[in-house]
Amino acid sequence: MTLDSVTFLDNIGAYKMKGERGKVLAREAYRWWLGGLVCSALAGVYRTWELNGRESGVSGEKGEGAVELKTIQR
Repeated sequence: MTLDSVTFLDNIGAYKMKGERGKVLAREAYRWWLGGLVCSALAGVYRTWELNGRESGVSGEKGEGAVELKTIQR
């Protein structure tokens, strides 16, 4: 977010950077955003895989199994 703020100031003309510095910082900001999005997507896939594994191992007929199944389904 810091890189986004700095490049925003450069783009609106509030603070002009010398040379190609603004473009370099913008490219780095895009790279960090992409990394964050990829990590978030991987975490979502892993969480889904983990919940599917827990759901298949729970018998939802009686007792704690029913409670666990309802917790997973939320």
